[in-house]
Amino acid sequence: MIIRRFTQHIKKQNWFAVGLDMMVVILGIFFGFQLTEWNEERISRTEEKLYLKRIQADILESIERTEKGIEYMQRNANRSTVILRSLEKCNISTDNEDEFASGLYQLGKATPAFLVTTTIDELRSTGKWNIIQNVEVREKISAMHAAHKSVLSVFSQVEGRLLPHINYVDSVVSYEINEPIGGAASMSLENIKYDFKLLCGDTRFYNAISTVRNYAFDLVSQNSRIVSVYKNTLDKVNREISTETIN
Repeated sequence: MIIRRFTQHIKKQNWFAVGLDMMVVILGIFFGFQLTEWNEERISRTEEKLYLKRIQADILESIERTEKGIEYMQRNANRSTVILRSLEKCNISTDNEDEFASGLYQLGKATPAFLVTTTIDELRSTGKWNIIQNVEVREKISAMHAAHKSVLSVFSQVEGRLLPHINYVDSVVSYEINEPIGGAASMSLENIKYDFKLLCGDTRFYNAISTVRNYAFDLVSQNSRIVSVYKNTLDKVNREISTETIN
């Protein structure tokens, strides 16, 4: 319709009307582009919020699982202290028998800091990393990911250093386990075979327990620090999610 009117105005040489028609067309195109751009921005922002909520859930799971690992390693380290005190006294008190046994069974068992990277990996592999528009948020998430890799590297080094000590303890202690009980299970003294008097005078055995305990405390401290990084990143993500969605 506007084309027919535009043609008529040209035939009548109504240049004012022609100019007005052209202005209407130009404004229509301009606002059309603006509307398209606004709609694409709105869709992009909505998608960004969905990804941020997924990252939020990933970090929450990472915190929960890493904190459980910290509790587990802290408990094992405390049990190692029971072993050391018993060796020093050359006596296992009745109250500490199960802790002594469980300490030997759990010796050196540790859990690395856990980080769910499913969403981060997906964003990077699909080229959508920049959908997170806030540069500070992207950098915070990347720094968290890098910190986790660094922690895993240290964990692997610690495992290597612990191995000779754990192997020695295993060489003088045996366990009577006739069914699967799980790596985190408790142990009874009656399920362990050892010569306690011999162990009391075994400096190498004592030092092995002490070394493993010290590394356990180190891993607890390290994983506690990475949990703080997770929580700081989560706080940044939460604030970004809470910002108003473009209407």
